Amino acid sequence: MLLGSLYIADVAHCRPELEEERQTLIVTSANNKRQLKEIEDKILYTLSASEGNILENETAIQILDSSKILSDEIAKKQKAVIALFVVIFFSFMKPLLF
Repeated sequence: MLLGSLYIADVAHCRPELEEERQTLIVTSANNKRQLKEIEDKILYTLSASEGNILENETAIQILDSSKILSDEIAKKQKAVIALFVVIFFSFMKPLLF
């Protein structure tokens, strides 16, 4: 593991554009996770604050619907981030693999 970390540091020095993209993806991933947590908190608050039958609460239904749409969009973004991580990882590791 240490050898891999050292190699990534070396490649990052030689290929700063890949390292910059990797760092951007780390930030994007963290932002996606933060947004999903905020959505989860909003849903939990809406459910706990709702009185009576939640299916009759238009505001709660709108919040749940918009949360679903937003979480689906974030999930798509996160899949793209993971795919780019894989591409970057193999770009870093390519000389070790071949």
